[in-house]
Parts: sequence; C-alpha cells; structure tokens
Amino acid sequence: MPRWSIALLFSLLSAGSLADDAYLAARKAQQRGDDKTYLKLRQELNQHPLASYLDYYYLKDHMAKVTAEQVQAFEHDYPDSPLGRFLVMRFIDEAAARKDWGELLSVAAREPAGDERQCLYYRAKLETGAKEQAWQGAEQLYLVGRSQPKACDPLFSAWQKAGHLKSDLVLSRMELAFARGQGSLLGYLARSLRGHQGDVAKSILALFNQPQKVASRVPVPGDAERSRRLTVLAVERLARRNPEQAWRTWMQARDHMEFTAPQRHEVARFLAARLYDTDDKKAMEWRDEAVRYYRDDQMTERRIRHALAQGDPQGARDWIGLLSEAEVANDRWQYWLAKTEPDPALKENLLKEAAKQRSYYGFLAAEALGQPFELNEIPPPPMTAGLADMGALKRIPLLLAMDEALLARMEWYHLMTPLSDSQRQALAGWAHEQGFENLAILAAIRGDGWDLVSLRFPLAFEDQFERYSTLRKMPKSFLLALSRQESALDPKAQSPVGARGLMQLMPATARHTAKSLGDAGAGDLFDPNVNIRLGTEYLRQMLEKFDNNRILAAAAYNAGPHRVARWVGKELPFDAFVESIPFKETRNYVQNVLAFNVIYQHQLGQDSPAMLTEDERQYLY
Repeated sequence: MPRWSIALLFSLLSAGSLADDAYLAARKAQQRGDDKTYLKLRQELNQHPLASYLDYYYLKDHMAKVTAEQVQAFEHDYPDSPLGRFLVMRFIDEAAARKDWGELLSVAAREPAGDERQCLYYRAKLETGAKEQAWQGAEQLYLVGRSQPKACDPLFSAWQKAGHLKSDLVLSRMELAFARGQGSLLGYLARSLRGHQGDVAKSILALFNQPQKVASRVPVPGDAERSRRLTVLAVERLARRNPEQAWRTWMQARDHMEFTAPQRHEVARFLAARLYDTDDKKAMEWRDEAVRYYRDDQMTERRIRHALAQGDPQGARDWIGLLSEAEVANDRWQYWLAKTEPDPALKENLLKEAAKQRSYYGFLAAEALGQPFELNEIPPPPMTAGLADMGALKRIPLLLAMDEALLARMEWYHLMTPLSDSQRQALAGWAHEQGFENLAILAAIRGDGWDLVSLRFPLAFEDQFERYSTLRKMPKSFLLALSRQESALDPKAQSPVGARGLMQLMPATARHTAKSLGDAGAGDLFDPNVNIRLGTEYLRQMLEKFDNNRILAAAAYNAGPHRVARWVGKELPFDAFVESIPFKETRNYVQNVLAFNVIYQHQLGQDSPAMLTEDERQYLY
C-alpha cells in the first residue's frame, strides 16, 4: 500500500475524524442488509465527504421502491457527484420494468447513453403520447449495422405496425451490416423483404458471400448509387482476405461503373495499404501511382515506411516530398530528411529543428548533433481557492485509502470534465503533491500539460523498481519507462483484453513467469510488489532472448517474441527498423519507451542520459 494510502487509512479510522468508524460501520450495515442500524448511523453522517455514496448505495439496494422524486432529490443534494447519472440509469431500468413510463421520463430529461436505455426512453415517449419523437428515435436506433438489444423490440414492432419501416430503410440497414461484416443480421433482414426489394436484398447477401462478383456485374441494376456503394463495400471486404484479387476486381468494376471521387479515393487508400506484401508488379505500380496521385498523408506515410523496410532511405526521402507541409514539419520526417541530406548545413538545420521536441526523434536528433536533450519542463499553475474547495478533492483521498481506485478515478474524470486546461494542470500538481501519481498523469494529459514533465513522469513505486532493477540487473529508468507506457503507473489498470497492473501482465504470462521463478501461482497482479516482481522477470527473459537489446525486448514485451523474431533479419539500421515495425501500436510503443527512458534518466539525476547503448545502435536488425 503506498505511503499516502496508509496515512489516509489511519486518518479514516481515527476517532474524531470525518472519515471514522461510523462511516465504515454504516457501510457494513448496508452490505449485510441491516437497514435499521444503517439508518441510525446515517443520521450522524450528513457532513461526511462520502455521504453521497451511502445514499447512492441505499437507493440502489431499494430501487424497486425508489421514486422519481428521490432520484431528483439525490441529484439536487449532490450536484457535483458522478453518482447521479448511475442512479438515473438504474432508475430507467427499474421504471421500464414496472412500465412506469411517466416516472421514467421525469428522471430522463434527455436521451440517455446506450442503445438499450435509448430504446426504453423512446418507448416511454410512445407510451406517453409523444409518437413523433418515438418514431424518430426508432428510426435512428434501427439504422445501425448491428443487432439491437431485445429491449428495442417493442419500440420497433410499434414503429413497423404504424407503417414507418419502409423497404428502403431495410436495405440501408443491410448496407450498414455489410460494412460491419454482420452476415447473420444481413440474412435476417433479407428474409424480411419480398418482391423486387426482396430480390435486391438477395443480391446484397450474395455479394457479401461472393464479393468478387462485382467484377462482372452491377450489384443492383437500375440503382447506380446503391450499386456504387455496394461495390466499394465488396471490394473492401475482399481485400481483407485477398488484396490482389480485390485490386483486380476493382480494376474490372471501374470499367462498367462510374464512381465518385471520394469513393475512388477511399478504395485506393484501402487497397494500397494492403498491397505491400504482393509480388504482382502491376499491383505495386498501381499502388505507388495511387500514392502519388492522391498525396494523402496516411497513404504516403505507409509508403515511406515500406521504403525504409526495404533498406531504401533515399527512396523514403522522395516519398517524404509528397507529404503535406504540416506533416513534413513533424520531427519524425525532419529527422529522416536530415539522414539523407547531403548538404551539411541543411542537415544540421533539419536536426536542430527536430531536436527541439521532447520525443523519440527529438532525442535522436539531439544525439546526432551532440547536444543535450530538450526537456522544456514547466511547473504547473497554482491551485485556486475555487478548485481547492471542490468536494471531489475530499472524496478522492478517502476512496483511495479504502482501495476504491475505480471510484476515485471516476470522481477524477467527472471533476475534470467541465474545467479549463489550466485548471486541469493545477489539479495535476495537486495530485502529484498528494502522491496520487496516476491521477496527476491523467490530469496533465487531459489538460494538454505536455511540458509538466515531473508530473507526467513521476518516480512512483521507486523502492520496488530500485529493488528489482538491482535484482534483474536492468536500468531502473527502463523499468519506469516501460511501466509508464504500459499503465500510466496505475496499479489497478486493466486493459480490455485482460492485462493487469503496473506492467500490464496477462494472467497466462504471469502464471508462466511465476512458474519459472518456482512459484505455485501468479498471485494478485494488482499488487504492485507482485506485478513488478513478475513483470521485471518477464522483461528480463525478453532481454535474454534478444541479446540484451532493449529495442527488441520492448517490442517483444508488447507484441510477443515470436512476431519480433519474424520482423528481424533484413539487416536494417536501428532507426529504419523501429520506424518500419509493422504494427502501429508496437512502433509507437517502442519509440515511447525509448524516449521515456531518457526522461526517467533525467528524473533520476543520471549524468549523460542516452537513448541507446552502442551495441543497440550498431546492431543490424
């Protein structure tokens, strides 16, 4: 537990404190369903910073009996609390379940978030006589390329019975489902149509299953606009599994159909991005010609990286010349122009421009010039009285002390939402002073405080990182940099795919790593000590596998060692290899970790920070 958490928890349990035993006793009474004891204790806690949580939990637990007036009273009593919107959402569900549509609308003054509750909201409009609003909402909810929740069925059924579900709307939804790859929904919709429109629906479904057919026929004869849209969708669908066939299909389709300029551009971008592994010379020539013709920065950047991956930096320079003026001014491309610039004076000017940035390429440029790194650090603005008095700043420390990190983060985001960038930066300074480093990072980023270096790159969990840096024989700056990239130093972080904790370990990876250390199991990955112990060991294994090369170890930590093993072998210089990593996420990850490592060397007071070792710089990848 961090030092601030121990201190606050002690305060929480101290007699005479606002956050004393009475709050904890009241909460425990709620959890065991002892309303009598809870209500007695609650009478003494009106001034408690977390009183809103007690009231919210009480109403949530008694939702079957809660009235709209009680929900409105909660919102009135706690206008700065993020809990009000959750209470409203729960009340919408409950009011709909008991078909109390008027009560629902008295709480939901506007359309709520989420498809299911929106369907309930518009059904309430229908049941209370606001039919036009209900029909408008129904159409909006219908025209999506995915299946909707069952809660939408009564609304859609009434809308259809009223004669508002026209065949054209069904066909439009089929196009949306086609774009999202929803074959089951396409089949369901196709079966609902008859006659000519049914034939059109069958054509769309057939095209979804055999997209190459657009090479020789118009999808919907007599409907040029719909046919163009469907052809674009078919070519893109085909390109995902067979780019060369998709390109040939597109070439043939263009012979018997006219497409709009935006459609041609869209398909060119889609196909060009997928024609970098082809051996078809004509396809490659078409790809390059498309890049030259459209001068689309996204397409051009992909072509530049392909040139670098082929060991052709001069060719990359030529492609850089097609970038927009704004994009070519980016430090990334200033660096690469400098790398291939024969004039020493121009080369130096390009590097000096790039070196102004606190970034991977800015630091590379500074090293090439032999000059110190530019960190451009500034202090945060001061807290104002208005900010310091906000209730959330009293609630957040208590929530963190009780290990309610998710609730604390919810409060933090809710607090920041209406504030200016300057106020968010001031909050970052406050959080840093309290030792809430992850919240400081979030506020600095949310407030565009890019130059608040000490706040964005704090020395969090320093003792643990110091211990395992020594044990694993790895630089502490590198461990901090990788953890900062992985989780923004949030020990409770969990990714959508299940990676956990400071170093974002997947449970399976953690178990395997724990086993290699002789442990029976991985333990609690949200515990910083456990996470850092296992994360540093896994990183050590990646370093061992890739000859202590941090570029490759970082890439392997993010994308997996097997992928990295496939990427090497072209004998590329380090900078060309990093810029041509196929996965954008991994490319950015490696560049960030290397740049963050420089910043953490500075934060730790190390003399002569460096991006890379000489071995890493000289190695051919």
